Amino acid sequence: MTSWRMLLQEADLIAIDWGSSNFRAFLLNRKGVVLQKKDSHAGLLNLTESYPVTFQQQIGDWLSAYPSVPVLMCGMVGSAHGWQEIPYLTCPLSIFALAQGIRAIHYPERDIRIVPGLCLQTPDRYDVMRGEETKVIGSYRPEISSQLFCLPGTHSKWVHIKDHQLINFTTYFTGELFSLLVNHSILAKQITPQQTSDWDAFDQGMRDANRSRALLSDIFTVRPRVLFQALATSSIKDYLSGLLIAHEIMEAQPYWELHQKITLLANTTLSERYARAFQQFNLTVQELDVDAAITDGLLSLAIESNLLKR
Repeated sequence: MTSWRMLLQEADLIAIDWGSSNFRAFLLNRKGVVLQKKDSHAGLLNLTESYPVTFQQQIGDWLSAYPSVPVLMCGMVGSAHGWQEIPYLTCPLSIFALAQGIRAIHYPERDIRIVPGLCLQTPDRYDVMRGEETKVIGSYRPEISSQLFCLPGTHSKWVHIKDHQLINFTTYFTGELFSLLVNHSILAKQITPQQTSDWDAFDQGMRDANRSRALLSDIFTVRPRVLFQALATSSIKDYLSGLLIAHEIMEAQPYWELHQKITLLANTTLSERYARAFQQFNLTVQELDVDAAITDGLLSLAIESNLLKR
């Protein structure tokens, strides 16, 4: 077992992914080894305290134990509604140009910095992301000329890298729309619990989406399906999940029709669902560990920005 004294000697970086739904922190050494990990639901949408107070609550023990270890964060913590707004960098840009946009925030006797997000600003396209760009950097393979990433979540992202450049990305409201529908819509009162996933309902949702290709109409049909006993109340959530994920994949067709393989970065639950959906669309997917993606990305950016010496 690794002793506390050894951890004190080895820790080089506190890496944090602070997003809309979750707070995830990793204590790393310079080689990228995760010495300790913390995971909670203290994301932007769930905060009950200020950012500094929540920060202290989540990793106060690390801050005390490792007074000289710097902190690098990514995600919604750097948004207009976050701890401190860090200006977006405009896409397209070089894969490691993000390091030039990293900014420090004021915190007593601590070196804390935040990774900037990316934006698109054209007459017909506006989009933003924070956090996903860091996971992409952590999974980026320079020997592959063109890579396509799918990052499911509250706001799913599809990101295209070509010739070492972040070329383009698109956000889909999939995760948040699912949450709104199952918790606050007219369907919420009809949903009854189910112990295991109903994959038949999930697959049916995908098939129906693929047949109709009309998202707003498809969402409404859930209610009459239940009314006429074509869908069990315990299957509503899985049916909606398949419906929304299929519509996301169909809308993302301009990305994946040009790629033989999609790199999927997601937690276990979402990874299982998206991988199943990709299979239904006859798409090849490579699933990567999302923890490794975020730690490798933040460590690379810490070194590139000289937060950690090379």
